[in-house]
Amino acid sequence: MYQINSEQLVNLVFATLAGAAIGLEREHGQGHKNEKNFGGIRTFPLASILGFIGSYFFSRSYYYFPAIIFIGITLLLLVSHYKDKHSLGITSELAFILTFFIGFLCAINEVFIAVFLTVLTIAILSAKSFTHGLVQKIQENEINNAIKFAVISILILPLLPQKIAFGENIEKLLAFLPLEIINPREIWLIVVLVTGIGFFGYLLSRLFGKKKGILLTDISGGLISSTAVTMNYARESENSHNQKLLAVGILAACSIMYPRILVESFVFHSALSLALLWPFVAAMIAGLTYALYLLLKKSPQVSTEGASLELGSPLSLKDGVIFGLLYLGIQFLSWLGNKYLGDVGLY
Repeated sequence: MYQINSEQLVNLVFATLAGAAIGLEREHGQGHKNEKNFGGIRTFPLASILGFIGSYFFSRSYYYFPAIIFIGITLLLLVSHYKDKHSLGITSELAFILTFFIGFLCAINEVFIAVFLTVLTIAILSAKSFTHGLVQKIQENEINNAIKFAVISILILPLLPQKIAFGENIEKLLAFLPLEIINPREIWLIVVLVTGIGFFGYLLSRLFGKKKGILLTDISGGLISSTAVTMNYARESENSHNQKLLAVGILAACSIMYPRILVESFVFHSALSLALLWPFVAAMIAGLTYALYLLLKKSPQVSTEGASLELGSPLSLKDGVIFGLLYLGIQFLSWLGNKYLGDVGLY
C-alpha cells in the first residue's frame, strides 16, 4: 500500500510555503486601485496543494486524475477572468497555474526545480514597475536594431563556415596567398563583437544614464575587447559634447584589459603570466589613475556636468564590417611578416 513518508510531508510543507510566497506577492502586487484582486496568500497555496494531490494520485496509477484537476482549475480561472470586465491581463492566472505545477514538482521530489521556479516567478511578478517602465523607454528604432543584432549574431554567425572551399583549381591559382587565414565565422564574430559592444553600451546608457552606462560598458568591454570600446567611443565622440567622459571610458576599458590578459595567459601558460604580472599591473594602475585624474579634473572647455550627451546609433553594422576587414588585413600582414622576415616580422 502506498504510504506518505516524512520526506513527502516535508515536500508538501514546502509546496504550501512556495504557494504562500507567490500568493503574498500577488496580494501586495494587486493591492493597488483599479486592479482586480484575483487571489492572494490563501488562494495560491491551495493551487500548490492541488498539484501535490494530483501527483499523489498519479503515483497510484490514476493517470487521468491530475488532468481532471488541471482542467477544473483552468475552467475556474476562465470564469473568474471573464466575470471581471475590467481585467485585461492574465498574469495572476498564469502564476496560479504555475503554482499548481510547483506543487506537482514537490510531490515527485524535484525540489530544486520547484525552488528555482518559485524564486523566478516571484521575481518576474514583482518586477512589474521596472518592466513597464522599461517598455515605455524603448523606442521603435531600438527594437529594430535589437532584431538586426539578433539576426547577425544568432542567425548568420552559426551558418558561416570556418573555411571557404574555393575549389582545387582556384586554390592552385592562388597558392601564393594564405587562404587558410580566411575564416568567415571568425571574421563575422569580430563584426558581432564590435556591433554588440556598441549596442550593449547604448542600452546601458538608456537604462542607467550616460555616465553609469559608460562605466558599465568600460568594465564589460574591457573584459571582452578594449579595441571595440575604443572604436565605438571614438565614433560617438564626433557628435558628443562630452569627449572627456568618453576618453575616460577608453582609458578604463584599456586598463581593465590587462587583468583579462593575465588570466588568459595563466590558463594557457602560467610561467608566461608570472613574467607579465608586474608590467601589466603597473600599466593597469597607471591607466586607471590617469582616468580618475581626467574624470575629476575640472576643465573650462569640457564639463562632465550639465552637458547633454547625444546617444549615437544603437547599432553600427558598417563599423563592425570595417573592423572585421581590418582584422583580416592585420592577419595578412602578420602572415607576410612571419613568412619573409621571421622573428622580426612577428614584432
